[in-house]
Amino acid sequence: MSTTTTRRSRGFTLIELMVSLGIFSIIMLLASASYISLIYASKEVRASTNAIDNVSTAVGSMVLNIRTGSCTSLAVCNGNSSDSITFINVQGCTVTYSLNNKHAIQKTLSGGKCIASPEALTDANLVKIKTLTFNKHIFNVRNATSNTQARQMFTTILVQGIVPAVKSNSISQTFSIETGATMRKVSIMP
Repeated sequence: MSTTTTRRSRGFTLIELMVSLGIFSIIMLLASASYISLIYASKEVRASTNAIDNVSTAVGSMVLNIRTGSCTSLAVCNGNSSDSITFINVQGCTVTYSLNNKHAIQKTLSGGKCIASPEALTDANLVKIKTLTFNKHIFNVRNATSNTQARQMFTTILVQGIVPAVKSNSISQTFSIETGATMRKVSIMP
């Protein structure tokens, strides 16, 4: 048996171990940097998703209340302002949706059995609402036989805002949500 055969069968040299350990360390450093950046990207996506879910829930609540509400007087439902909407809900309370000074969608109840207190529907820490617009259309139909007029409101709701950045070096995201709601209850006027 030769000496080279016996030396190779014993194991690795110190230089071979140091080179392989160095290559392994560089690969692990690159992999951990990628893993950390994926964690931050996931955190940003989760924050953005939570913010949009918060706004979608608020808009869904508004649409449901508008659909089940009614216009008992033309002045209530056909206000000149496009930045708020006022109507009567199924409990007989006057409901107003608007944008408060903290950039959140606000619901205010008054009249009837309702407790008059403003309630923020969106979390200003998660999302900043910049624009809340209600384009209201009142459809009037006159019944010539009974000389009565029926009124129904259709509203287009536009919400625009910003989801703040999670990290200081990341970019905030803008969004825009548009939906429509028609009051199912037709108000008959004398």
